[in-house]
Amino acid sequence: MPQAPPFLVRLRDHWCWLASALLLATASAQSGSTQPTPEGDAETRAAMLRAMFVVKIPEYLTLAKSSDKKEYCIAVVGADHVATVAQKHLPGKKVVDALVKVIAIDAQAAAKGAQAATYDLVYIAASVDADTVKKIIESHATKPVPLVCERSGFATLGGGVQLFVKDNGVRFEVNAEALKKQGIQANAQLMKLSRKGPN
Repeated sequence: MPQAPPFLVRLRDHWCWLASALLLATASAQSGSTQPTPEGDAETRAAMLRAMFVVKIPEYLTLAKSSDKKEYCIAVVGADHVATVAQKHLPGKKVVDALVKVIAIDAQAAAKGAQAATYDLVYIAASVDADTVKKIIESHATKPVPLVCERSGFATLGGGVQLFVKDNGVRFEVNAEALKKQGIQANAQLMKLSRKGPN
């Protein structure tokens, strides 16, 4: 039987890990367990899974212009549990061979998009209001910076990747057209895993 390409093996293993960990987190929350775990409470662990997705997704996106940067900068806009976990746990992780750096940027600054050259990806937290989210999408529409958010309807509005939780698993919707306008191509295998998110 032919072996799967390394990319598919990595992707399959990553999703299996995500699904298993999220199921454990959910089961712990439903059981009402108050015992501390090495990774914190169920909410923290669930947020950690989504934060890990944020740092994994760039591995399956290709920029029109290749880069050999040694640092991959994730900008966090606003505050929610994922943003908090990302700022604490993602620095020092890797996107391919580049070390991850996480910075917090002001929502109004993100809406102008003037600092886009200083970061490689934007995570928009749930606390950012709908009008500001629209402005962030518009200001980054032609910049090679993928936008990730959990807000319902984010992909429909023109955002690159919308995260959501369904059936005890982390799911995502990829807006390939929005990414293409930014000069970013989503891997075909990633597109096969993309699912329609809530509006």
